Amino acid sequence: GQANAVEGAAASVAGSLIGGWLNNQFGDVVRSLDVRSGATGAKFNLAGKYKGVRYSFGGGTNVLQDLSTANIKVEYPLPLVENLLLRFERRETVNDLYQSDEMVNELGLKYRFKF
Repeated sequence: GQANAVEGAAASVAGSLIGGWLNNQFGDVVRSLDVRSGATGAKFNLAGKYKGVRYSFGGGTNVLQDLSTANIKVEYPLPLVENLLLRFERRETVNDLYQSDEMVNELGLKYRFKF
């Protein structure tokens, strides 16, 4: 229990430091790198923005050997309507009962409200 908490905190701090360095080197192209340790192993998420297109890429350590297991999200702003985005997302299914290798593919429109 306590060892897992220390490992999780260390992974979070390391991800934050590396993410900050990447952001300093590449600007908004790499906005953040989140690393966390959980019951199923280490997971990471790299997020950024390039020419208005926002992206997120991540998953478990198995992503490094098999890209088909990666969680990917891309949001592309449509040029005619300022806050309308075309969104593509590929992610793991959310299932509390058992570990699944199924992936969900979504394509949608997203309207962003600003307050």
